[in-house]
Amino acid sequence: MFDTIRSAFSERLFGRSPGRAKIADLDALKTAMAQESAHVAQSATYNYLRARTGFLGPKLFNETAFLDAIEVTRWEAYGAVLADLVMIIEGAARPYLPPGGAAAEWRNLFHQALAVYPPPSHREDGWLGLEQAFAARLAASAALPPAAPEQIAVSAGQTIFAQLPLHPDIRRPDEEMVVNTVRFRMLRSWESLKERLEWPKIAAEIRHLPAAE
Repeated sequence: MFDTIRSAFSERLFGRSPGRAKIADLDALKTAMAQESAHVAQSATYNYLRARTGFLGPKLFNETAFLDAIEVTRWEAYGAVLADLVMIIEGAARPYLPPGGAAAEWRNLFHQALAVYPPPSHREDGWLGLEQAFAARLAASAALPPAAPEQIAVSAGQTIFAQLPLHPDIRRPDEEMVVNTVRFRMLRSWESLKERLEWPKIAAEIRHLPAAE
């Protein structure tokens, strides 16, 4: 029952699992970020709800209102994880780029990664509000040393916890667990991405320079 639902959800929204190919340009980076963010959002949301609802799960997962609420949570989780992931990548890219010289490129990359999937129905104005919040966050971080990935990833965990479609009295004791689970999954995704990134080529594209062979 649950496996059937999970499979249907994954196919409907998030498609295939992340690949292992090298990432040598911004288009590949956009796709990889979208895949990794979708994977974290999907697994963190679904696995928690499956475990927390227990024997009530089969009934809840057959109710349209609950499934619709999960869709909202998963989409918001996707946007939150993606924002954190771009912030992590921006910090890691700084040694390869001029100081403060790539803000527009990171905003555009975030926009393009969000656009990999059509905006969800509950966001009538698309992702505009999230993009504005990301731009402000990026600007605020520009004058500071890059935060550690484990610090950045707390933001997505808190967003996901706040969006979970369960009564606050039910989920309240699980906040630390949810945040830490999301952070752990994000760090694993970041480690996977980091191994695949070819920074000199990506940096050259951001700086509009010919990439070295």
